[in-house]
Formats: sequence, structure tokens, C-alpha cells
Amino acid sequence: MNNPPTGKNINCSECDDVATAIVPQASKIVTQEEDANGKVWANCRYCGNQFLVYYQLE
Repeated sequence: MNNPPTGKNINCSECDDVATAIVPQASKIVTQEEDANGKVWANCRYCGNQFLVYYQLE
């Protein structure tokens, strides 16, 4: 696999605790869907919230 996925830390949209999103290695997290190349679901281990995380390939 040339570009394996990696975990990036982000803040939970509900409780602001740290959650991990699994995204492509050559990407960065973006806040706006319009700027994104893709999206993944992330789960907060603290509060259980499931939320979308948008990423942009670099």
C-alpha cells in the first residue's frame, strides 16, 4: 500500500475531548465540507458522539 491511512487527533464536536479520525496519510483536516476531498466518521471515546470529519488531500 503506497499511502496507508493514519490517525489524526481532532476535537469532538460535542464535548471537545480528543478523538481520532482515520484519514489518508497525505491529508489534512479541514472544517468546511466545500474545501474537502473526502470525509470519514469519527467516534469520541469519552461521550460516544459520532461525527463527520472532513479532509483534504495534500
